[in-house]
Amino acid sequence: MSLKNKINYFLGKNNSTYIILFLLILPSIVWVFLDNHVWPWDQAWYGEVSVNLYYNFVHSFSNWSTVMIGAFGIKAPAIAWFGQFFVPLSNIVGSVDRALMLQIILVQFLSLVLIYKIVFKLTKGEKTLALLGSLIMASAPLFVGMNHQYFVESSQLFAVTILIFIMVNIQRWNRYDSILSLIFISSYLMLIKISSPLYVVFPSLTILYYLIKNSREVKFRDYFKEKKHIFFYIIGFLFAFSVFDWYFVNWNSIYNFVKSASSGSAAELYGSKESFLKKIEFWLSYFQASFFVPTVAYVIYLLAGVFSVNYFFKRKKFNFDKLISLPVLSVFSIAIVLLVFSFQINQETRYLLPILPYVVIVICWLLYAINNKWLNRFLIVAFVVQFMLVNGITLGLMRGNAQNISPYISPWDVPLQRNSNQKNNIELIISKTCNTGSMNKINIVGVEFPWLNENSVEYYATQKKLNTNIQCYYTSLGYAETDLNKALEKFNLIKPPYFITVFPDSLQKVDTFNAVSIPVAKFIMKDKEFSKQNLPYQTPVLIFNNNNQR
Repeated sequence: MSLKNKINYFLGKNNSTYIILFLLILPSIVWVFLDNHVWPWDQAWYGEVSVNLYYNFVHSFSNWSTVMIGAFGIKAPAIAWFGQFFVPLSNIVGSVDRALMLQIILVQFLSLVLIYKIVFKLTKGEKTLALLGSLIMASAPLFVGMNHQYFVESSQLFAVTILIFIMVNIQRWNRYDSILSLIFISSYLMLIKISSPLYVVFPSLTILYYLIKNSREVKFRDYFKEKKHIFFYIIGFLFAFSVFDWYFVNWNSIYNFVKSASSGSAAELYGSKESFLKKIEFWLSYFQASFFVPTVAYVIYLLAGVFSVNYFFKRKKFNFDKLISLPVLSVFSIAIVLLVFSFQINQETRYLLPILPYVVIVICWLLYAINNKWLNRFLIVAFVVQFMLVNGITLGLMRGNAQNISPYISPWDVPLQRNSNQKNNIELIISKTCNTGSMNKINIVGVEFPWLNENSVEYYATQKKLNTNIQCYYTSLGYAETDLNKALEKFNLIKPPYFITVFPDSLQKVDTFNAVSIPVAKFIMKDKEFSKQNLPYQTPVLIFNNNNQR
């Protein structure tokens, strides 16, 4: 199949389908443009690196490739490598936050397009089921929640869906096109996150099987007579080499981070040590909460039960076909992810997002096999209601009893924040602490709140650098530090030009991340080397100047 034919096959002939899919993503676009949340820890770090890469691309291109290879150091850099090219769109959409979020919106939209194509193929051209597949994905609470966060899981979902798309189409492609596709997608998967192979074990093995046994033969010389094929292979190998180079340079720090995040002491900040049964119970409960509201979940369980009874006991004949392997592999893929997660400490529920395509495939295939139009229509209505309910919650449109569903869906479905007070406080901090006097020096943020922490302040300071060329750095008293002496030792070692904290009254509840925040704040208040700034309006923020660095 030629490149032109592949593009035409992917796009299809009916543009109305893409209008429907765009409408499914539209509420998230509205959320992104209306929301005023300060980006917290990891999201802010991803954003900071994205902006910093763009800054180097524009102002120090000779150093850009070095910064690219060093990006993050412990986390795969795809979100920043691609995100940097969205930064200039801030001039159009009004902020860097919105510009970067367009990357997330784009990959989520493309995931909807791909799952439509996959289900359309699986069900032999059943457009209703294909659109239902996209609706199931778009209405999943975790999908909606991740549409609003600058996290890598959305890109991981997209990459997994691409691999499944390759799997269902590989028998139509010649050997060399298939190999080229695998070079790109395998490199992309590893560039997104080191855990990506876990989500694609069975589809990858199936692709390799088809590649060896059944791919269409094309002679080597005939294929590479066309210059475009040589060009794409060169690009593919350069991309793969770039990914390999990043891992080669950063491998030691990656290994230590993965070990700590999955089983070390750091993992216990995001999970707990429990028995396997307790863990699998946890992941199964969040599996439901991530993809279905309770009532819809019960309908899906009933649907699976009806199918099982009919097939295994009554031996009713269903519309089986040669693509039966895809739903079976989907079940296995879901199972292996849940099992692996149940053997580790970390309980970050956003890690479930990349298995969503498998969930959609299983449901749509069950509907195709049962072949009941009234059941299809009922589930369309059910998932439309789920879509409206979840997006209504995140957009702050739900009132009264409708809000009671919130505890039973993904905790990532956060209502948008129209109030900009927290962002105003961050801008105030940067205006008072990021200047020529503190340029290239390290300031300390003495608290860890979602809206006020070292990552968030440095992210917005890096945005300011785009216009001022002033680089300011911010750090914490220590990652979840509980030892006051160690915190003060770090403070004295850095000798920050500014110390940022909040009034002690704002820290009434001390958690693991703020164990030393109050003692250090009180210590600085009594230290004659520091003086409190007079701020222009009432705010919970306190800023102390280092008098020795004026």
